[in-house]
Amino acid sequence: LEFRRVLFRSLSAAATAYWLAEDGSGTGSVQTFGQVSVSPHRLAAFTDVSKQLLAQSSVDMEGVVRGDLASILAIAADKAVIEGSGSSNQPTGILNTSGVNSVTFGAAATWAKVLAFVSAVEQGNADAANMKWISTPATKAAWKGAVKVSNYPSFLLDDNNEADGYQFLVTNQVSSDKVVFGDWSQAMFCTWAGISVLVDPYTQATSGLVRIVADMYCDVGVRQAHAFCASTDSGAQ
Repeated sequence: LEFRRVLFRSLSAAATAYWLAEDGSGTGSVQTFGQVSVSPHRLAAFTDVSKQLLAQSSVDMEGVVRGDLASILAIAADKAVIEGSGSSNQPTGILNTSGVNSVTFGAAATWAKVLAFVSAVEQGNADAANMKWISTPATKAAWKGAVKVSNYPSFLLDDNNEADGYQFLVTNQVSSDKVVFGDWSQAMFCTWAGISVLVDPYTQATSGLVRIVADMYCDVGVRQAHAFCASTDSGAQ
């Protein structure tokens, strides 16, 4: 079974504008375009449920199991967007995409390091409206208590859960308390045909079990790597 590879265009270099005399002739310039290639990666999960449980339960157990499998797939897909390894059949996530900016804390996070993230992404002409932070609850707690300047009650993460004016989102999907900042509109999550759910009453029939299988085909594509900046170490030191 072969799936068609899909290519997305990305802008690698912009055109050039010129100042001209009243009767001057313009100099032609063109944009340079790159390609982001995505292709399906299969993500699947299944579970076996006894026919007796399905018969005796007062709730729709099949529906409960289907919902749980869909949730598991969604969590795995979310993690792939952030840090998919690009190997062992996984998509390549933001943390493993070539060209993404990086900052190393080396110790407890400081205001200078926070500004280094923002500066790196802004130099890539990212869209400020879509720029956000993500990290773990441990990083959030550390930044809530870390002052910008000694002996002054102004913290890296303010009461609005913003750092330098950008929203800070919390997730357990980032390993090692790393921090990611960027324009999230530049990360694409692509799917083919959505999530399929198969109820199989035959494979485990002799054991009185019904197998419920959920799978999907998806991939991750980062259109502009320089629109992101990720830490190489923990933001919760």
